[in-house]
Amino acid sequence: MQKRTQHTLAALVITASLAMPGAALAAAPNGPPTLPPPAAPVTPPPPAGLAASTAKPPVDETGFKISREQAITIARSMFAIPEALGEPNVNVEQFDDGAMWRIQFESADARKGFGGLSVGVDAETGSVLQYSRLTGDPAQSPATVRYTLAEAAAKAQYWLDMLAPALRPSLRAVDRPMADYYGPGMQGYEFAWERMAEGYPTREAGLQISIDPGTGELRSFQRSRSQKQTYKLPASILPKEKAEAIYRQLPMQLAYQYFDTPATGVGEWRLVYRPITGELPVLGQEGKLLDMMGRVVDLTSLQSIKLVPAPDQPYKAPDKPLTRDQALALARTLTGQAGEPTDANYYESGGGQQLHIWSFNWQSNGKDGPGETVGVEVDVDRGVIRGYNSWSPGTAAGQAPSEMTEADAREAAIQFIRTTRPDLAGHLLIMPGDDLNSPYYMKDSRAVARPEHYVRFMLTKDGIPIDGRQVEVMVDGATGKVRNVWANDFSPEDRFPSAQALITPAEAMTTYLKQPGLELAWYQFWTMPTNDAQPQPQPPQLVWGSLNPYMTSGIDARSGALLDYRGRDLADAAKRPTDIAGHFAEREIELLWTRGVLEVQEGKFNPNQAATVGDIARWLVMARGLNPYTKYDFRRFGDERMAKAIAATPTAPYLGAALQAGIILPEELGAELKPDADVSRELLALWTARAMGYSAVTKMPDRIAMPFADQKLVGAKYANAVALLHGLGIIKGDEATSFAPQRAVTRGEAVKFVFAVASAEFQR
Repeated sequence: MQKRTQHTLAALVITASLAMPGAALAAAPNGPPTLPPPAAPVTPPPPAGLAASTAKPPVDETGFKISREQAITIARSMFAIPEALGEPNVNVEQFDDGAMWRIQFESADARKGFGGLSVGVDAETGSVLQYSRLTGDPAQSPATVRYTLAEAAAKAQYWLDMLAPALRPSLRAVDRPMADYYGPGMQGYEFAWERMAEGYPTREAGLQISIDPGTGELRSFQRSRSQKQTYKLPASILPKEKAEAIYRQLPMQLAYQYFDTPATGVGEWRLVYRPITGELPVLGQEGKLLDMMGRVVDLTSLQSIKLVPAPDQPYKAPDKPLTRDQALALARTLTGQAGEPTDANYYESGGGQQLHIWSFNWQSNGKDGPGETVGVEVDVDRGVIRGYNSWSPGTAAGQAPSEMTEADAREAAIQFIRTTRPDLAGHLLIMPGDDLNSPYYMKDSRAVARPEHYVRFMLTKDGIPIDGRQVEVMVDGATGKVRNVWANDFSPEDRFPSAQALITPAEAMTTYLKQPGLELAWYQFWTMPTNDAQPQPQPPQLVWGSLNPYMTSGIDARSGALLDYRGRDLADAAKRPTDIAGHFAEREIELLWTRGVLEVQEGKFNPNQAATVGDIARWLVMARGLNPYTKYDFRRFGDERMAKAIAATPTAPYLGAALQAGIILPEELGAELKPDADVSRELLALWTARAMGYSAVTKMPDRIAMPFADQKLVGAKYANAVALLHGLGIIKGDEATSFAPQRAVTRGEAVKFVFAVASAEFQR
């Protein structure tokens, strides 16, 4: 079964007190606010204009039981839409099994990104199906998090009871321990419920709610439209132990995957295991693995995964870059074009790949329009074809049925690679299936008949595939000619770890089966026709599948940890701080952790430990919304060796950003920078004031009065910053209270300062 974290969404939804929207939170001194007492389950009265019972409302002239005016009334009564928004725009969306009124209240007020409201009302039942609070800027994210996960869960519970009271008994809260792992994000806190049918959850039916982390308002509500689906239990159910035994027969692929450190541009290649199918397929009651279209996964196609044969002549790079004439000669050899190209361009690309390319294009005219178009890209450093594209009338998708088999197309692509990319031949894996018919992936939403075959190749290192380093060849099914080549094949800066001391594929599969684990659930598959007909839904099937509440990337091939797409241990990162209960900064710690400003290791924040220079730099930069800076020159703090040592520390990009932004000045760190050095309380006050935009105040010659008993011990350089933060209520105290300016600040104390930066007005 899934390993659950201490605080799961299900538990929060059940135990959190219901807070009415807009209700004030009572602030507890030096602690988290208290929520209002739980409210009774909400059964909203019928909106004005509707009969007390809406079971059989009259049918209006549109043919819908709920009229346009009634739908608008429902929207206004449920969401208390401001009259200032005026009359809405209304349209109706019809489906095979019903219709929905779409009601949009638009606003010209762009302050704080507010753009209006959209409400969807079922035209048959009057139920609210959708709600979204529109923003002027779709990319806008909340600047400040003021509601904890538990408080947001209480808000979500209120709206669930308000908008779907009849559904509530049939819903199950989705356990998402990682729902707030990346912070609330653009849509806020996300909560989800699944509809239960015949005792099992349905993957396609349920609802989602998002809550604004700054205001506690409802951001969006989404409810599955159809409740008419029928669920028929199979004659027998495959036991879990047998399901796991079948999954263990699924090969695990070892691969190199690149993980980026967020916002720093720095990352590393690591070895990971993942199922050969990419993600775990589902398992039907007959014991067959199924893809997301309900097709049986044919593992016999794995036999086609093999290396492209090496070239007949060993590849040798040119002694010096090709000239234009040499590159053109190579392009002509490939294309058979004897004349001068229609256009030619030379370009370079920076970054890790440092490509130097000559590009040539030939275009001819046909009788009734454009004729054949051919384009070639030549890598002048490696002396090979990097890209190729050709088009002629009659080769467009859908104009001719495919006459080549997939195997024939694969062979044509292999020979093309051996001829044009001798540097890669012998190092490329031939992947099974083309992109339309393979159970491993689908490029298009519909498997329509088309005259192209796409053959994929993955670059390898010592026989291990490299994620993202691939070549794709498109072969014309009618003529057998290669029409397009795309490559992302190498980078001189790639550094790959050795494949030593790894866990076994069986151990990696064990991790998948235990964390997150398997569960029986209803899945809705679709029939993908081979013509222009619309996809058709199949009856729901009860299948075994992954619980997968995580954003799973793979299994670390050394540690066995389940990784996300940033390379972090998901089980560890999902743990909320367990050592902050009762701390005076408990609420601020949780809010900043939720936003992604603070880090937690093994479920602990260690609030009573001293905060280091590196800690403070990272927190202030993240709270201010700055990007880490990787190019800061630390040599001013010492010699080359020391500068490299500093730059190698995890917090160096944040320290560089703080120095670059003037939050921290070089002279405040001494001749030898130590990222693990303690920070005094008065120095943190100075850095905080600068981060909040008060640098001018800190430089004022006149000393601002402060009431602390030890105010004379505050250094002159720091005095105005300390006094300012006291005036803003960030630092507490009076004549009988000591500030202890030279004492090292603890991590918990520092959070109070950092939270002030994250909540500063200029941030919103």
